[in-house]
Amino acid sequence: MKKYNKTFNTNKIKSNFPYYVCEIAEKLGVTKGTVYAWIKEGLQPIDGNAKYIIISGSELRRFLKNRQDKRKSKCKSNEMFCFKCQLPRRPLEGKTSIVATKGSNPNLTGKCSVCNSQIFRTVSPKNLPEFINNFKLEQPQSIHLVESITTTSNYNQNIGA
Repeated sequence: MKKYNKTFNTNKIKSNFPYYVCEIAEKLGVTKGTVYAWIKEGLQPIDGNAKYIIISGSELRRFLKNRQDKRKSKCKSNEMFCFKCQLPRRPLEGKTSIVATKGSNPNLTGKCSVCNSQIFRTVSPKNLPEFINNFKLEQPQSIHLVESITTTSNYNQNIGA
């Protein structure tokens, strides 16, 4: 059986297909007890009085999507996510900077105003001017990543001889 995961791929579930509890458990990599706990939490079976509990695919998708959406916390344009607080937080004034990485979107980093730990946010290059204004950052200069290659001119190919 797969390792338990809090986030499930709801695209694996066919909306117009009925599922037994054991099929759901196998498809999502959880135990049957987990599926029964979901039923107690609000997952609606097609017929709860039957010998085998059947759940429609559309109901299962709706339940899992709602459950996963509750855990998400959307950051406002003036916030970054703090992993220690597990909440979006405003950074301390003057403690925010841009970290550019080669081949990916720039990252904003700063200090959390509550716990003083490091907070992060990845931004799209097209939205970078908005974030520069929100966090009062300096406009970044052109950033070049220099890769150095060290070579040795005295390489002896006949080391073993």
